[in-house]
Amino acid sequence: MIDPTAAVQFWARALAARNPGHETRVFSIFSGSLREIGTSRTDVLNIIQS
Repeated sequence: MIDPTAAVQFWARALAARNPGHETRVFSIFSGSLREIGTSRTDVLNIIQS
């Protein structure tokens, strides 16, 4: 079974790499999924910026 947190992190990184400077857009794309798995906005921005 795929870990939903890892899947969201993977896609957030992939989108951020293709869209530098669009962290908010990447976050908004995943906001529904992130709410479901309990990931905070700060965690997402850290993932994208890493």
